[in-house]
Amino acid sequence: MKSEIEVPMESASQAKLALKAVAPEGLESARAQVRYAAKGSAFTAVITAKDFAALRARTTSLFRDLKVFLDSTKATRK
Repeated sequence: MKSEIEVPMESASQAKLALKAVAPEGLESARAQVRYAAKGSAFTAVITAKDFAALRARTTSLFRDLKVFLDSTKATRK
C-alpha cells in the first residue's frame, strides 16, 4: 500500500524546516517506510506499507508531527 501526501507551506524555507523537523523521526520499520522531500514550498511524504494498519499508523504519526511543527512555528511568529 502506498500514500503520497503533499502539504503546502508558506515558503520554501518553511518546507525545508519541516523536512528537518519531521524527517529524523521517520525511522524505517519492517512494515512501513517513508520518504520525505521539500519540493518548492511544499512538504511531501511518500509512505509505503505492507498493510493498511501500518499505513494508517505511519500517516497518523506524520500528521501529528507536522501539527506540532506548524503550531510551534505559528507560536514563534506571535
